Parts: sequence; C-alpha cells; structure tokens
Amino acid sequence: MSHPLGQEERFQRLEGIFVRQVIEVDLNGSSEQIYIALADLANYKNWLGFIDTVDIDTGDTCWIVTLRAQVGPFARLKKLRMVRVEEDFPKLIRFSRKETDSKDHSDWDLHVTISEKGDMGCSVQMVVSYSGGFWSVPLQAVFTSHVETAKVRLREMFPSNDDSSES
Repeated sequence: MSHPLGQEERFQRLEGIFVRQVIEVDLNGSSEQIYIALADLANYKNWLGFIDTVDIDTGDTCWIVTLRAQVGPFARLKKLRMVRVEEDFPKLIRFSRKETDSKDHSDWDLHVTISEKGDMGCSVQMVVSYSGGFWSVPLQAVFTSHVETAKVRLREMFPSNDDSSES
C-alpha cells in the first residue's frame, strides 16, 4: 500500500498552513450549473462523506458544517462556521471559517475554481487549507478516501450527454 502523503492529490505541509490539499475533477455541465451546485455548502453533504450535517446560519452565505472522521473505532466531530467570503460567478468561490466567539480558532479555507473546457464541460479545482494541529497521517488517509468517492459522486451529478438516452 502506498503512503497517503505521496498521492497525486498534492497534499502539502506549508509554513503558516498546516495542510493544503488540491483536488481536481473534470465535470460535464456548464460553469453556471456547476457554480450553482458548489456555491451552496449544503450541497456538499451529497458527495462528501465526512460532512455529517450542514445547517444554514444566516442568510445564504453562512453555514454551520459538522465534519465527522472515523479512524478505526474512534470518531471525531468538528463544527465549523463557514462563510462564503469571495465569489466571481461562474468561476470562483471561496469559503473561510469565521467563528463569532472570541476564541482563537484554526483556519479552514475552501477555494473553488471552475474553468470551462469548451464543449467538454469544466475543470474544477478545490483547494482545502487547514492551519490546525490535529491533522495526522490516519486522518489524511480518511480524507483522501472520501475525496475519491466525492469525485465519483460529483461526476454522477453532472453526467455527460452520452450517458442519457435519446428519444
């Protein structure tokens, strides 16, 4: 079995950012369709298995996201207040953790870019960054497993025209 840190997802440990994971997937559909699906964090529960719950906090730009990771018999829950802090329809969305209490929290960021590929759909890149100290090799393996499943589920949400029957 290969070491999870050597996988193509370009897992990195960087100065000031403890974890940075780049996820790339090609999807069928227009950039507008894909943007609409990816701009609402409530939709992420449909394809990302480590998202336990997503609740709208205020308006349509803030969510309470509960992450759940199972490593062997141990489970860890993490609740994050995520805010859409940047958007450029239909090509860029950025979410960041923004808690309302006075405590110091680790940074969580999700940066999504959508690039049209002509008649061939879009290329989507998601960059997940985390600055906390609780990341580990076992959590990375769980994360990578969920990412691979998420890519399949996302492709199923945006099937190619060849996948549908013509009447």
